[in-house]
Formats: sequence, structure tokens, C-alpha cells
Amino acid sequence: MGEVFKGQMQSNKPEIKLNGVVIDDDEIIADKFACFFKGKVDDLLTKSRVVSNLVQDYPTEDEPPFSEFEIKKAIDQLKYKKSCGCDELPMCLIKDVGPQIVKPLCTLFNACLRDSWFPDAWKLAKVIPIHKKGSVSDIENYRPISNLSSLSKVLEKCILMRLLKSYLDMDYQHGFRNGHSTTTAALEAQHYLSQNLDNRKCSAVYSLDMSAAFDLLRPEIMENKLSGVKNNLKKLVMNFLTDRRAFVQYGDEVSLIFRLNAGVPQGSVLGPKLFTIYTNGLSEAICLLAGHFRSECKSEQMDWLRYAKVVMEECRVSQELMGKWADLIKHKLVQKEKDAPMQLE
Repeated sequence: MGEVFKGQMQSNKPEIKLNGVVIDDDEIIADKFACFFKGKVDDLLTKSRVVSNLVQDYPTEDEPPFSEFEIKKAIDQLKYKKSCGCDELPMCLIKDVGPQIVKPLCTLFNACLRDSWFPDAWKLAKVIPIHKKGSVSDIENYRPISNLSSLSKVLEKCILMRLLKSYLDMDYQHGFRNGHSTTTAALEAQHYLSQNLDNRKCSAVYSLDMSAAFDLLRPEIMENKLSGVKNNLKKLVMNFLTDRRAFVQYGDEVSLIFRLNAGVPQGSVLGPKLFTIYTNGLSEAICLLAGHFRSECKSEQMDWLRYAKVVMEECRVSQELMGKWADLIKHKLVQKEKDAPMQLE
């Protein structure tokens, strides 16, 4: 059954070059991808060592056991896919036999919750390199997408539904949040800019990106972000994040298994929500919010050059604050269009 549903890479695989030489051995290519994905993250980790004296106090209250209804709902909400993780069980099969396996899954998942233990076999990811930009021959132009165990995703979904009840989202967060999207983010920005125009104020937009965002999520920092999550659930999430392993599949060949020292898998159910929780605190680091400008337009003949300089200084201070915030969670901020000057409107 696993072979029937096993996801295969397209037969017309692109030529992969190393030092300008085309490599036609899929096993070598898989190992090179593995070295690149792991090396990139390890290099960033060594440049941002975590030093923290924070003592984490776990709440004494525990989450109640999962119900069969929750597990059925989790299975129903997952997508009907034929791709497989290491267990070679596609999600379409899990959904088809869902009513028959809900009861044993309920027993298993409650044992995981009780012992705060995420099965080691479910923490092994099959990584597929996905081209993102530039030449398809350069392995540095690929990102890792993890195919995980289908049963792992069901448990993750159950955990996610519990986390959503803890109200861990910040008001400014529009990503991976019910009822929010890039559209609501754009509308909020438009509203803010319109208010400034009505009040005869300047506005500045500063765009930043996080390098290897999901891959650099640090468990030791994440632990302090989960305040308010009950004891057994918090420990289960932390267990999910630690001691993870992966291997790269390219064609029909696979690389050696390697250990992941940080990060949350791209392709996991919990990943996006955990990352948004991880970035909580960003708003406190940004001073370019309504009411934060120190200078206001008070006459028709305003000195626009002087005002623009004030706004630019606010941007500089905001950039420094965001840099310090990124330092706290050990992420690298990248300025968009770094060669272009900042635009003032």
C-alpha cells in the first residue's frame, strides 16, 4: 500500500551542478542537499548563541484528555493527500479509515499527553528540496519541505486546537490566524496611512525579512513564549520541538539521517502557529505606530525637510529596536531591496 501511494519526484529532474560540474548520482545529490540544509542552519546557530538565565515555571494545572470527538475533528480538517512521510501512510488512507481508528488513536494520544511525550518515530522528517528562485542547478536556491508521518499530523492538529484556546496571538498578528490574512494586514496598513494623511503626518514603510525563519526557532526561547499553556500540553510541545531528525530524498535515493538542533519543520501542522507565538513581542520593539511620532504638522507652511529627517530618525531607532528584538530570539533581519533608498510619502 505504501508503494502505491508513495510520492515520487518528477522524472524530468533538473540538472544539479557542484562547482560547475553536473552531478547525475541522486544519492550524492541527496547528501549534498542534506549538508547544505543542515550547514546553513548550524552556521547561523553558531553566530547566535543563546544565553538565558530565565527560570521557566510550569503551571501546575494540566489539560484534560483528548476526546474521540477532537480526534475525529482533527482528521476531518486535514487535507486529503497522497504524499507520505517515513511511515508510508498517506493522509488519504488515514481519512478513509478514520472512523475505525479514532478509538485507538484516542488512547495513544492521551498517553502522549499524559507523559508529555511525542513519539521519536514521528519526529523523523523526509525532506524534499523545493526550488524557490534562481538557477535550478544550484542547491542553494532550494528550500527544505518536510513530509511527516500522517499520524504525527493528526496529533499535531489536536495540540493546535488546544493551543488556539490559550489566546496566544497578538492583536497585530495577521499570519496563520483565523479571520486574518495578507488582506487584513493590507487594510490595517491602509487605515494607518489614511489616518496619518488626514492628520497631516508623514508615513514611512520599512520592510524586513527573517532569514531561515522556521529553521532557527530555538526551543529554549520558545519555552518562555508558552506562558499560559497548561503543564502537560506545554511539555508535549517542547518534546515535539526537541531531538528532531531528518533525511533528504532526491529521486529514489536518500541521504544519511542528520540531527536538527533547532527549528520547526516546514510542512508540519504546528509549525506556523508556533512561529507566530515565537515572534510575540515584536510590536513592543517597533516605535512606528500611531501616536509614536514626536513631531506633528501644526501649520500650512510646514518644514517638510525637517519633518522628513525626524521620520528618518524614527526609522533608524525602530530598526535598532527591531535588531535588539531579533537578537533576543536569535534571528537575522534582512532589509528588503537593500540597495534602494527608503521612500517617504
